[in-house]
Amino acid sequence: MTSGRNDMKKGSMLGRRISRVQGLLVWGIALIMIVGAFFALRSVFLGMFNQKAKEIVSLVADTVDWEKLEPYVETGEENEYAKGLQQFFNDVKEDHKDLAFIYMYIPGEDSFTYIMEGAREGDNPEDLNSFGDVWFYSEYEYLHLVPDIKAKKASDKLHEMKSEYGKGLEAWAPVFDESGELRAMVECDYYVADVYTQIMVLEVAFVLFFVVCIFTMVIISRIYLDKNLSEPVTRLTDAVDSYEHGKMDLDVDSFVERDELRHLAESFEAMTKRIEAYNKEVARISAEKERIGAELNIATKIQEDMLPRIFPPFPDNPEIDIYAIMNPAKEVGGDFYDFFMVDDDHIAMVIADVSSKGVPAALFMVISKTLIKNQTMSGNNIAEVFANVNNQLCEGNDECMFVTAFMAVVNIKTGEMEYVNAGHEPFLHRHKGRWNWVRPECSFILAGLPDMEYKVEKMQLEPGDRLYMFTDGVSEAQNLNHDLYGEDNIYESIVKRGSTGLKRMLTDMRKDIDTFVGKADQFDDITMLVFEYKNKK
Repeated sequence: MTSGRNDMKKGSMLGRRISRVQGLLVWGIALIMIVGAFFALRSVFLGMFNQKAKEIVSLVADTVDWEKLEPYVETGEENEYAKGLQQFFNDVKEDHKDLAFIYMYIPGEDSFTYIMEGAREGDNPEDLNSFGDVWFYSEYEYLHLVPDIKAKKASDKLHEMKSEYGKGLEAWAPVFDESGELRAMVECDYYVADVYTQIMVLEVAFVLFFVVCIFTMVIISRIYLDKNLSEPVTRLTDAVDSYEHGKMDLDVDSFVERDELRHLAESFEAMTKRIEAYNKEVARISAEKERIGAELNIATKIQEDMLPRIFPPFPDNPEIDIYAIMNPAKEVGGDFYDFFMVDDDHIAMVIADVSSKGVPAALFMVISKTLIKNQTMSGNNIAEVFANVNNQLCEGNDECMFVTAFMAVVNIKTGEMEYVNAGHEPFLHRHKGRWNWVRPECSFILAGLPDMEYKVEKMQLEPGDRLYMFTDGVSEAQNLNHDLYGEDNIYESIVKRGSTGLKRMLTDMRKDIDTFVGKADQFDDITMLVFEYKNKK
């Protein structure tokens, strides 16, 4: 009986010690969570308001057509476009009830001049600014707003500000003219005085709930530990102690209902061995992945270096301008573009898409690009180039890979262009300011069947003409609904972007594609090339 009582005391003491440690840990974690919750909630709420402010100014800035607004800015005489834009500002403010101010101004060196400000029903006119009002930058604006104005960019981080109206957030976005020059800024002030009140309400509710849960959990766990853990663990500990002295003093009958404690030690030992073996395997796999990753990084760099990346590429040939981009869906891709001077008077341009993706496509791409350029530089006409390359690619092509390709050669002195299409996409041609689809007669793909013939077509380019070429990674870009970007969107974007500089044209095109795709993963390599014939002798 005495021994039984001693065992019970040991178990009770162990349970109390576990409960104390448990209580200290739980309350310590509770304190950390309470403090962390406050800052987390603060960050979430401020982030929500900040993101909302950025979306508002970006929407408004993108809506402004400076060329239509400029007459009003210069004269102050309100035209139909200015009236409509003012109403748009009013509607934006009306739709966002917690938005304090939304306005547009012309930035200067030390001050800015108001163009217009949104107003909602019930606003005090004395609190609003009118056309031509001038305000000087505050110290806060010199520190945050002015650098972004000089950099011609929108606010890109959380901007908390203090003013006579209270505490809030600011966001701004630039307005550009057709030439890309910054002409104005759209800004909104988003006062969030109730943010901290919302945080404190949630924090109090969180604390009360957490305290009740912890108190209940401690009581229940104490009862459970005393009954189911402390007593059997004490007996098991005594048995382990006795085993250290060479004798296992263990009453097996006392563990009849809880012999899992004995199996636990055996299982733990076996698990430890498995974990050690697993860790070794993980270390081996990780090292292999690092090696493969390093090799893929090198392959990516090699592929990038193979494609022309210096723009403008031919400064000694003012008759032409060209720009291209290639974004692989994986570390390396199968798309490629190329352009090079065949002789002093002719430039060759190639855009192609290898079937498949990843490393196999990249290797096939290297071979195809090299063969096409070598055949072209050998003096063959472009039909012979594709015929010879096709036969060479067919040799040993056990993986049945193929290439769709488009190639054009332009006489930069006369504007005469010859082109051949091997199963590739159509291209767009701008002539006299209007973009039109050109759908060449499709010859067979490269590496599909040997001894194929390819047809050469011709076109006459005039000064100011542009050519836009792309791979199916553009037309077949998909969003989360599996909708394709398609030729209609390509044409719409080209019409909107096609009069800007070549680099900005493709950069904005890529942004349009990304906007359409949204959060969907890039399905295929995206490659685009634009060529302009200037003929500036």
